[in-house]
Amino acid sequence: MEVYKYPVFFECQTLDPSQKEKIKKYFQIRRKSGGGDCGPVESVGDNVYKVAFIYRKVQERVLQKTHHVLEMPGGPLSLTLRGSLEPPPTTTSPVSSQARHQLLPLRPFFPVQTSPPGGLEHELHLDSYLLRYLKESPGAGKDLQQQLAFLGCSVQLHQEDGRAVVRDSGQAGSCGDGIGVGVGPWKAQVEKLFKHLHERYQCHYEVDACKLQTLLQRSTLGSKDVRVYCEAGFAVVVGEEAEVQAKLKELEAFQAQGLSSGKQEKISTTCRLEPAKLRLLGEVIEKDLGEAVPGVRVMRGDSAQLVLEGSASEVRTARQLVIDKISLVLERVVPEVSLHLLSFLRQEYGRPEHLSSLLGFGCHVKVELGDTELRLFALSSYKLDQAEKDLLGEFGEEKIDLPNSAAIPAELRSKLEKKVKEMNQSRCRVVARYGPGCRVQLLGHLKQVQELREEIGAFLIDRSSVRVVGRPQQNHGGIVGEAGPGPRREEMVAATSYHLQGGLQVVVCQGDITKEWADALVNAANEDLDHAGGVAAALSRAGGPEVQRASRDLVRQIGRVPTGTVVETTGGNLPCKMLLHAVGPVGGSVGGNERPLLEKTVKAALDLAETMELQTLAMPCISSGIFSVPLKVCSEAIVSAVRDFGREQRILTKVTLIDVSGEAVKAMQEACDRLFQGKREFSGWEGESSTTTTTTTHAPQRDTTSASTRGAAAPEVCVQLEIIQGTIEKQKVDALVSPMVGSDPLSSRVGNVLSKAAGPGLMKAFLRESRGQTAPGDNVLVEGMSGLSSGCVFFLSCAHWDNNPQGQAVQALRQGVRKILTSCEKQGFRSVAFPVVGTGVVLQFPHNVAKQVLLEEIRRYEQNRASRTPFLIRIVVHPNDRDPTKAFQIAQNALHLRGFVLGARPEQEEAETVQEAAEKAASAVYKEAKGLYDQAENLLI
Repeated sequence: MEVYKYPVFFECQTLDPSQKEKIKKYFQIRRKSGGGDCGPVESVGDNVYKVAFIYRKVQERVLQKTHHVLEMPGGPLSLTLRGSLEPPPTTTSPVSSQARHQLLPLRPFFPVQTSPPGGLEHELHLDSYLLRYLKESPGAGKDLQQQLAFLGCSVQLHQEDGRAVVRDSGQAGSCGDGIGVGVGPWKAQVEKLFKHLHERYQCHYEVDACKLQTLLQRSTLGSKDVRVYCEAGFAVVVGEEAEVQAKLKELEAFQAQGLSSGKQEKISTTCRLEPAKLRLLGEVIEKDLGEAVPGVRVMRGDSAQLVLEGSASEVRTARQLVIDKISLVLERVVPEVSLHLLSFLRQEYGRPEHLSSLLGFGCHVKVELGDTELRLFALSSYKLDQAEKDLLGEFGEEKIDLPNSAAIPAELRSKLEKKVKEMNQSRCRVVARYGPGCRVQLLGHLKQVQELREEIGAFLIDRSSVRVVGRPQQNHGGIVGEAGPGPRREEMVAATSYHLQGGLQVVVCQGDITKEWADALVNAANEDLDHAGGVAAALSRAGGPEVQRASRDLVRQIGRVPTGTVVETTGGNLPCKMLLHAVGPVGGSVGGNERPLLEKTVKAALDLAETMELQTLAMPCISSGIFSVPLKVCSEAIVSAVRDFGREQRILTKVTLIDVSGEAVKAMQEACDRLFQGKREFSGWEGESSTTTTTTTHAPQRDTTSASTRGAAAPEVCVQLEIIQGTIEKQKVDALVSPMVGSDPLSSRVGNVLSKAAGPGLMKAFLRESRGQTAPGDNVLVEGMSGLSSGCVFFLSCAHWDNNPQGQAVQALRQGVRKILTSCEKQGFRSVAFPVVGTGVVLQFPHNVAKQVLLEEIRRYEQNRASRTPFLIRIVVHPNDRDPTKAFQIAQNALHLRGFVLGARPEQEEAETVQEAAEKAASAVYKEAKGLYDQAENLLI
């Protein structure tokens, strides 16, 4: 897919590769060109070139200044940009062609429809040098303010990006006599005023080398009415048009008299640099200038200036050397540093050098603490990466929304204030701030921030009524319960499934969405995509810093995300292809329109997933948590939107409605039962979302006694999947599976075990069948083996784990499992046993990845299988596996295989008594409850 989609075009004589690279670097620097990340400079016709950007906003920003001047080794290069390949219509300039200047048209930008309460806002784009002039020239600036005051408004000038933002004083665009004029006429008056402003003032761009020397030497050319701004390779003369024309004639007169030759006369020029860049390279530049142009005197003007003094030719050489050196500096904005954390750093560390010293950056990295962002400067991307890592490892921010609280409890506030005072005895290391409602914001050194977060978590646990007390007991009725007094933990709700008329499967279950495997996970986000509380905070934590970073970048590009809208970012470390941020309504803030707005939000998420050709999606009960919309409203809105979406056949085949709250899950199930009109398929799967465990390991059909009485019974299950703990060589099935690396059956532990049990005949048969050649994903079937409980063995060729969940190693494993299951069907096998393929010391797959691939391929086989003959697939987990079933439970929670059974060792089942089974079941329930309690505790802290 083409990344750089927004081009600008310019005409130029033939460019060599080095010139193209210089032009590309120029357009990558926003401060110089207004640009950003861009592609290479490419020829698209006779002397016509293009350079393209990723974002339209960057393209528009670059085109605001149609005339760009670059300092090249052979002299200044002037580029006139346009937005299309066709040349612009010829226009007549008001001054001579020798003046070579550019007037930028006044270009209104999109007006902002909403502004601070009671006011209107309109944004226009002007030449950045004209904005600078209006700010620096007392007469011009005062005159503009007076004219705007007559319209009842004021203006903010943003020189850095060429914007003028006009705001109404709050009287909806009233005139000077106080009579309201409405939005349209008000905007027209503002635009008319700025049109007159544009006609009154002129920005003249001068690129002629000789005239530039004169402008540098003759400071009298500028006055209080006309300003001259000298830049690298060009100068800009700004003022009222008549005054500018007079100065240009004066400049021509100097030229005619030969006063600008400058061969013997000394000149001086000032190079304005960013302070951080000057701190980074100042000494190096001074040393290099002393060697290259010893006749030039170098002085420091202030923290952002280098003053060069000498002959004109040497000063020009020295200036170019400075430009070349500074262009080597790389810079990076650290988006994770919020405005609040930035304010803390400025207040506590003041000068950037103090922060650099604390972090041990030395002379290789410099820090700039701006008003709105923190930037790092270095000469290599590696240094920037390391500096960013060190910075984020030392400082952090946490926003914690206290559940079920109208305000911060006084007891918690007292504890935090006491703890903060202890931590800040030597110097301020952490700050605790209290936001509106029940939000606590922690800022400062990460260690202290985490300690305070744990303090809040401990307080919440102490106050919570959700506890697990004592060990489980079995009462006389056979029900497993808690021993001893104390409040009971909320019972887990059994999962339910529904099939809609368009083929869409809807699963409603209780669980942790951060562990749900799906093509897309839906986040309940706010308009700022600030993932500080609720499910958003959980998803952001599980996904890693990349999730919040991508969200902040997106908000910078498109602004706040309106309610009812859905946007997508990376999911980071989450088990999904992408994360969809759905902005649902906040209860009580939308005038009673919570339900239609929430339906719109859910529909937008489903439509976006469909557009992106995704097959599975998982969604929480949006707006029901800290957004405070009643559960009944949320569940009805969500299920209604899913029902309407599922009326047609879709690419999206499965929607999982999942929430950690049992109450929310019950509400969504009740809404499904009512709105889907009895289309429930079955309920009560095993796994994280179930309240029961079935240990029958050989029955071809599931035990459905745990199904809810609501809805129909489960259909016949023809593919039975068992997860057991044991040894592969003892499994009494039609075929065993043994992984191998390349074409070596003895490269895995399983292969060696089977070879010892079967004897040398196994290797001979393998060599005969494989002919010595196999590729990753292939399998070799060896039949008629004695010494094994199974007469057939599939040897599956695998590739080493390549640290890529979508890489070639995973694809080879998928292909191999798929081929084995297909071969079993063709051979007429009724059962097959797999080890957990790939997790050994040789292949080194992560357990969760290997187990997920196995279950996904089994689900695919189950869905596509035409035969109704019962077929058993057994996955054998080695006894040394410390956590044999957890990853399978998580994967099953996402996939919901119909014949899924977590079983014990088959060879031990006959020895178990009913009493032993009951005791084991009680222990399992206790362990599951304790695990869920620990999980909830982790979420709180």
